[in-house]
Amino acid sequence: MKNICAIISILFLLIFISCNNNSTQSTDNEVVKQKIELQNVRLIRLEQELWADKTPAGVEKLLKKYPDFNRKYLGKIFPNDKISIKEIGLGINNAAVDTLFNISQTEFGDMQELKNQFAEAATNIKKNYPNYYVQDFYTFISGMGFWGQDFLISDSMIVVSLDYFLGEKCKYQPQLPQYILKRYKKEFVVPTIVASIGNHFIQGDLTDNSLVAEMIFFGKMYYFVEKTMPTVPEEIIAGYSKDDIKEIKTHQNIIWAHLVDKKLLFETKAEITNRYIGERPNVQEIGNKCPGRIGRWLGWQIVRKYMELNKNITLKELMSEKDAKKIFINSKYKPE
Repeated sequence: MKNICAIISILFLLIFISCNNNSTQSTDNEVVKQKIELQNVRLIRLEQELWADKTPAGVEKLLKKYPDFNRKYLGKIFPNDKISIKEIGLGINNAAVDTLFNISQTEFGDMQELKNQFAEAATNIKKNYPNYYVQDFYTFISGMGFWGQDFLISDSMIVVSLDYFLGEKCKYQPQLPQYILKRYKKEFVVPTIVASIGNHFIQGDLTDNSLVAEMIFFGKMYYFVEKTMPTVPEEIIAGYSKDDIKEIKTHQNIIWAHLVDKKLLFETKAEITNRYIGERPNVQEIGNKCPGRIGRWLGWQIVRKYMELNKNITLKELMSEKDAKKIFINSKYKPE
């Protein structure tokens, strides 16, 4: 099954709640009644530490202070610390990058909102996966990828380059197609992180390359975000606009009929399945108003229907189910 890239799409939430110790443990699909203590999240503002001392000595000090960040994030870009210190030093003293830093500090503020969002999501993840380790949350400025990337999500740390997510009004934009760039906003940050974490828990049959298997894979991922961040609007989870969602729901019978009539659900050729799963501005085979990645959205609806009809199945059991065809068949999915 394909690995999900960092940018997907997903988002915001209220406080996750749970029954007290004397009550019967709730299943994933039940509404929980009482608040539980949020997981602690360690937030490290690397960009603020860098800008506090923009000298080569200051950069070197930061690399030594955060060796995991240096190794896992910068180590993917620079071959050694000497080059890292030189290149980052040039970047943070560049006027354009300095502008990105200043805008990011205004846009994201003290990061408390995003920190709370991730803490709440992590709490709900840990409810389903008690052994889940809550990663440290680092923020950074990458100079639009000059010495970094938009995200790094590992088992021990999360790094977010804030300058990638300053929105359409920012003078400087990442070099990405517009239909992808529209998801590079603050409200997508935490859901993208949670989707990537969810991807880690998804199991599937690696020999099944059918379109429906790919649809179920992404459907599980979207469902994971939905259940761990239950107040996030569906258009954010899917990475669509509200108009996109309206268009899809209005014409979902036509979309579904296209896949069925052309016998595409069990198609395995990548050049065909990618038309419905991959990043595209639209799926022209269906119509110019059908947004790209439509198969992912349909997979989400199939998973939703499956879980609606099988209320005894937990989120963990869903994610562990390898048989995509079983989920598809037992969902009895038909467009509404």
